[in-house]
Amino acid sequence: MLGNLIKRTKNGKLKDHLSNTEKKSNGKEEGFNTETTTDSTITSSIDMVNQPPHYASSKIECIEAMEAMTSQGRQLKVKLTAHGMYCWQVIFKYIWRFPYKDKPIEDLKKARYYLDRLIKTMEKEK
Repeated sequence: MLGNLIKRTKNGKLKDHLSNTEKKSNGKEEGFNTETTTDSTITSSIDMVNQPPHYASSKIECIEAMEAMTSQGRQLKVKLTAHGMYCWQVIFKYIWRFPYKDKPIEDLKKARYYLDRLIKTMEKEK
């Protein structure tokens, strides 16, 4: 991937080829991982802040799906507290991304933790 972004100039220096739209007006990169070398800074196109690969692996991002599941004027049949809504969305997030992670079982266990917590909370509220 870096091969497409970095090119050596005639004097051997590395030069990045990021488009102007990927840089802020002051010339600094925003939200990109950077690695410093002795003769320049190499910039990766992976944006772990605004579009991490484990969330942006589909036509829509996980956060967009989470927004859709909690809005659109639909009437919930269950009254959820703010904490209950949080647990619901976190469960969804972990289920959404587990197939794309290096440790998928860990994300599934995290989802189960929040699911068990949500169940306990809802049982107390009955």
